[in-house]
Amino acid sequence: MKNREPLLKPAKLLKRYILIIASFWTIFLLILAVWDLDRIQKHTSNIMFREARVHFKWMVIFREWNASHGGVYVPVTQRTPPNTYLKIKERDITTPSGIALTLINPAYMTRMIYEQYGDRAGIVGHMTSLKLLNPDNAPDSWERSALMDFERGVKEKIEFNEINGEPYLRFMKPLFIKEACLKCHAHQGYKVGDVRGGISVSVPVKNYLAYQSGEFKKQVEGYGLIWVLGLGGLGMASRVLRRQIRKREKVSTALRESEESKRLILDHTGEAICGLDINGNCVFANLACLKALGYEDENELLGRNVHNAIHHTRADGTPYPEKECKVYNAFIQRKEVHVADEVFWRSDGVSFPVEYWSYPIIKDGDVIGAVMNFIDTTERRRAEESLSKSNRMLKMLSECNGALVRSSKEEELLQEICKIIVSVGGYRFVWVGYAEHDEYKSVRQVAQYGFEEGYIPTLKISWADTQRGKGPTGMAIRNGVTNVISNIQTDPRYEPWRAGAMKRGYNSSAAFPLLIDGQAIGALHVYSAKADDFDDKEIGLLEELAGDLAYGITSLRTREERLRLFRAIEHSAETVIITDVDGKITYVNPAFEVITGYTPEEAIGQNPRIQKSGRQDEAFYKNLWDTITSGKVWTGHFVNKKKDGSYYEEDATISPVPDSSGNIISFVAVKRDVTSESALAKARDYFSSVTAHELRTPLTKLGLVKLLLQRYSEKPSDLENLNMIKDTLDKSIADFDRIVSAGELFTDLILSKTSKIFHHHDLKLILHYCVESARRNIEDENRKVTLDMDIESMGRETMILCDRSMAQHAIGEALSNAIKYTPDGKNVYVRGEITEKFAVIEVKDEGQGIPVEKLDRVFEPFFSFENHNIHSTSQYKYLGGGIGIGLTLARLIAERHKGKLTLQSEGEGEGTTVRMTFPLG
Repeated sequence: MKNREPLLKPAKLLKRYILIIASFWTIFLLILAVWDLDRIQKHTSNIMFREARVHFKWMVIFREWNASHGGVYVPVTQRTPPNTYLKIKERDITTPSGIALTLINPAYMTRMIYEQYGDRAGIVGHMTSLKLLNPDNAPDSWERSALMDFERGVKEKIEFNEINGEPYLRFMKPLFIKEACLKCHAHQGYKVGDVRGGISVSVPVKNYLAYQSGEFKKQVEGYGLIWVLGLGGLGMASRVLRRQIRKREKVSTALRESEESKRLILDHTGEAICGLDINGNCVFANLACLKALGYEDENELLGRNVHNAIHHTRADGTPYPEKECKVYNAFIQRKEVHVADEVFWRSDGVSFPVEYWSYPIIKDGDVIGAVMNFIDTTERRRAEESLSKSNRMLKMLSECNGALVRSSKEEELLQEICKIIVSVGGYRFVWVGYAEHDEYKSVRQVAQYGFEEGYIPTLKISWADTQRGKGPTGMAIRNGVTNVISNIQTDPRYEPWRAGAMKRGYNSSAAFPLLIDGQAIGALHVYSAKADDFDDKEIGLLEELAGDLAYGITSLRTREERLRLFRAIEHSAETVIITDVDGKITYVNPAFEVITGYTPEEAIGQNPRIQKSGRQDEAFYKNLWDTITSGKVWTGHFVNKKKDGSYYEEDATISPVPDSSGNIISFVAVKRDVTSESALAKARDYFSSVTAHELRTPLTKLGLVKLLLQRYSEKPSDLENLNMIKDTLDKSIADFDRIVSAGELFTDLILSKTSKIFHHHDLKLILHYCVESARRNIEDENRKVTLDMDIESMGRETMILCDRSMAQHAIGEALSNAIKYTPDGKNVYVRGEITEKFAVIEVKDEGQGIPVEKLDRVFEPFFSFENHNIHSTSQYKYLGGGIGIGLTLARLIAERHKGKLTLQSEGEGEGTTVRMTFPLG
């Protein structure tokens, strides 16, 4: 023991130094890690602070721009209604073209931007004050505290807080009164420079914190790896130093210790050690070396060239020339050689990864050999690969979850998931197939990524219980469980597809069902270039991914279905109204505004009774309410009132909407405007009854013509009777034609069937034709009415784009009505003028006039001030009767030409003026 005591002292001293160095190494890395984590935290916080300040600055810029203009006028829409809290003159104006504009002040603009577009940026913004105009802008507790601080001179306030359970960075700065602000806020007592309020910006920081956490994890893992590598290097250095100590010990004790003692030392060393002579032949090998190389006896290795025995081939299978062997550098360069990433070969021909060192043996200044020691790094590499794979899988899962959040279309989601699995997960090929419910029960490929080379078209996979349904995809879909093929080359289930898979380098695969409500709609199939590549942890992560993907598909389909339903409702020509259980309106579609005139803002919150016309009694509404509150569907017919007070008719179906427990939570009404159809039905019935009477006169005339013709045949020389017969026949034909034409035209205009092609015509020529025709008819009826026309101010030519026959009909109806209601000895005046865009025609009579309260009724089909029991085919007899569609037709014709027809009358006995406009061509 005394002889060994001096040798133990350097070893103990070395151990002490190693422990000291290891301690300093650990402390140093801890300091660096803490500093780096603090730097990451500060960097992340700075990014969040900067984003909050940038949003704040932009909002201040927008606000100042608005304020510098004293507010901005915008069209009034559902999204930009008037600010009811803005009490200034000219808040709402109308442009000369009739567009309603409202003034958007800075505060109102700020609130609308964040309400309508805040979701796009994910930012919550709010302008508030301690003196509010709009109670909806009231500050929350944090904002109120900040506003009070601003009053005390604090410049800004920023801190982390939670909103609805989510972490946010909240930033707020005061807003000061400027000259432009007094336009809206002077009445509150503010002066220029006062603190008006403030704008708070709340930035969601969940993603930032997730990023920071990820960076923390990477840094901790990185520093941990560096720490381990440092300690490992220190350990290896310690071993090297210990070896050198041992070598010195061997030298110092060589004279005292026997060869057996040396052997004992070598054989009880944990590292594999062998000695080489100058030719590279093995001269000794310890037990650890023999065991690692697969030899049972040292004699199997002694005398053999070490390179040729264990180092002859590289890891990729290529030959390793002896002259390139790095072990020999110990001989040639007389220095230590360290290699960390090569392979040695066992006696059974199997390679294993090693890290080795080779040291030259020098005696009397000459190299006489070398000693080599090595360690098997299989387990270390396996652990490193497992760690790398786990990190890769977690990153893949993270990016896939990001894709689930970002994607808005099912096809894009599937393709993005496949791409991430291959590019991040490191797999060779991935595809997604959906189960088809055809006769073959085929599987349809919907997305793929990776090395495929025409593989999918060759599969012909089924999920039926057949040979082609027993592969991993078919079984995953059929059974709803994960199916793994560890080795494609040997697994009998892969027989139909083995050749194609092996050709493309697929050696293992796993199929994961996509389950929706417990039913597999398809499968996610992942292929690896390695056999036995799917361990339990990896399968668990991929199953989690498949579950997330199925959930994403469900969400996208639900979202798309709801979107299609909403679009259908929004674009429906029928009115859709939703109310709560108390009958308060919560939603109306655009058709509601078109038909009723009420905007959504005016209707929502109201009861549908705002449309009541009084045409249905209380029993009608009680029956309706009793039906729907009992859970039944009600159908019926309404006569309702529009916003402008006019009546319209609609068929309605009202359905109760229950929740999952069967309790009624709302009502949905679907209504169809049947005003025109109802009016046409009434018109048809009335027209049928009137037509029978109207046709009697031409029929009587035709009977007279028949009698006269019989007489004329007896007296062919009676020319006077012949002329009378011809006149009678012409008038009868004209009467028939007028009645039929008026009926057809009225029906076509009511049902919007008219598809006339308009041409340019001179309105003055049309007026001359109509007036001359009316004068001839006045003379034929022996009326004493003067028809005066003055259209000189219209110029030489007045071109309009119209259907000539329809325009003549409309003007002719206006003239015939004026003449029919004008007593003999009175006058009818026709006047024409040109405005900027329209030609205006006025037909004024000196007749009986129209009571003011009945002006609107004139345009109801078949309404007439004449005696309904007197019907006359003549258009010009004084109060001669009629069917009451003349002016209705004229108005429809004018509107079809993008013009108007209006009536003016001061009352009974004051005459009537028909004013008709046609756009200039």
